[in-house]
Order: sequence, then structure tokens, then C-alpha cells
Amino acid sequence: GFGCELVLKTTKPGIWAFKLLRRLVYYIVSYSGTLSPGIMLQMDAQLFPPEKSDIKGIIVWYVDEAPDCIYQLPSGSFGMFSVVGITSDECEFIESIGDYGCWCIQQIMREEGHGQLTEPERKSVMTGQDIAAKVSSMRSYLENFGFSTGNL
Repeated sequence: GFGCELVLKTTKPGIWAFKLLRRLVYYIVSYSGTLSPGIMLQMDAQLFPPEKSDIKGIIVWYVDEAPDCIYQLPSGSFGMFSVVGITSDECEFIESIGDYGCWCIQQIMREEGHGQLTEPERKSVMTGQDIAAKVSSMRSYLENFGFSTGNL
């Protein structure tokens, strides 16, 4: 197998969720790609009608409810990974940080109450009133543990 189980969480079920997961499976199979925590993909085609959603890409992260993440079977190991929809400016934020961008955006999304939900109508967390304070907090946290913060 390809070693991953993808989880998409939403409170707004619809055909879009199946299309997104099908698109990700196509990516894995067609390009022998792997989807693992820390991967960000900007979608080349609209996930939702533009008038209804700002979500333009996804990140892959560890599933909150599966803390062990990697499981071993006789046939091999696999990971359970969450697919989380993100906006264009969240993609830019992730790219500006580098290695820890996906972790940082997940932390901000949790603080904003979104967690790992993909909601088509969600607005960017980068437009929040206190985003500068949250980014500063991320920088301090990463620097305290000796991680590079890139352009954070």
C-alpha cells in the first residue's frame, strides 16, 4: 500500500469531500506521491465555487484523535493523517515559515476554534484581529526550542 489513511473532518458534508479525497488518491497513485504530515498542496482547480469559499489548498497533519499515528500490520505500516483545507494567504504564511509552517497554521487554527475541520465557508485565520500576537507567540515558542523561524 501507500502507507496512509486520510481523514477529512467537516460539519458540512457534501460531494465536495469525496471529490477532494478522490483527487488526493489520484495524486498519490498517479505521481507515486506520498502524503505525510507537513505536506501542503495548493490545488490547481477550484475546490468549491469561488463565491462560496476561500479554501484553495490543503495541508496534511497528524490526526488529533489518533495520537500514535503510525500503526503496524503484518502487511506493513500506515499512518492516519488529517487533510485540512486552507486559504491562499494561509498557504503563503506556511511557505514563509518553511519546515514548521504546517505546525504553526494548525496551532493558529486550533486557537481560532477550527481545529482540523475543513469548512467551505471558513474565512482565513490570517485576517484575525490578534494574528500578529499569535504569530509572535509562535516565533517565541519555536525559538525557545531552537527551531528556525524562517520569515516568521
